[in-house]
Formats: sequence, C-alpha cells, structure tokens
Amino acid sequence: MGAAGSRYQVHLDITIGPSFAPLISRRMTSDGELGAQGLTPHRYDESHAPAFPAARHASLQFTPEQVTLANGSQQAALPGLQDAASQFVQLTWLFTTQPEQLRAGNTVTMPLALPRRVGRWVYDVLGQERLATPVGELDTFHLKPRLGERRRATSSVPKCGSRRPCNTCQFVSASSRMRKPFSI
Repeated sequence: MGAAGSRYQVHLDITIGPSFAPLISRRMTSDGELGAQGLTPHRYDESHAPAFPAARHASLQFTPEQVTLANGSQQAALPGLQDAASQFVQLTWLFTTQPEQLRAGNTVTMPLALPRRVGRWVYDVLGQERLATPVGELDTFHLKPRLGERRRATSSVPKCGSRRPCNTCQFVSASSRMRKPFSI
C-alpha cells in the first residue's frame, strides 16, 4: 500500500496457474483517503484476464453519497463502504484499533461495493490458527465471510515476518483460500 499525505493506493494482484501461462489473473487497485475511520475509497479499478475469453475491466467511483457501479448504475454509499481491494487494509485497521473484535465467535460486518452490487459482508471470527508460509509459521486469526454459497477464508497475521510485534504491520492479510468458485 502506498500513501501520500492523507491519500492511499492499494494494489492487489492475483494469479492462478503458472506465472508464465496463468489461467486467470486479476489486478485490483483502490485509491482514496486515509481518515479517522480508516480508508475511504474514491475509485476502484479491476482488470480480469482469463485464459481464453477477452479481458474485462471494471471501475467504481465513490462519493460520500453514492457509488457508481461498473454498469453505470448508482447506489447509496453505506457508512464505511469499502471495495474489493481496500477491504483487507480496512480489516487490518479495524483489528489494530479494536483488537477485541478478534475474539472467536465474534462477527465483523463490512459494507462492500463490488463491480455489480453493493452489500454488507459479515465475517465470522473462527479463532487463532498457525499458518505455514514460505517465510515460516505465523500465528494468524481465521476469518470466514458469510455470503450465499461462496466461501473464502482469510487470515490476518498479528506479527510481521520478523516474529516480533511491529507497529507497521501488526495485522496484515496473509492468505486467501478459495473453497468454491468465486466471482466478483
């Protein structure tokens, strides 16, 4: 994540398959402002390149009153509204400023604007979990969103790779595992 003054920009790249011939690649960019309540997105761009069909691009525009979706329709902006990329940083901010939210059994609700719809995502806090990563084992918190038949697990890491508490990256998104096909 980059930030200049009160501005931020988040880039999230996802590649499925080998890097030399990916089956799917997706790049998500969120741009907005940092404030007392965390992130406030102004623009979201998403590029999706599957192996065979044509590449797709979607953009969202945010104002304090509304969000313009990729198809041009406008919907009311819910308080705390995030996009597909900013949500992970916003969760990090939330858990840094309100660590009591990470208790097993708690739920966290986040308004989320996706290219085709706006809704509230509810994440269940399942508890702590040790995660094996290329940089070693990390103690994480397992979150699971509730939304129809889609299931995605996300973990937030309470320590950076140095294994010591760190003011900069006390909680960072560590993994996303697809349990069923997921589309935005």
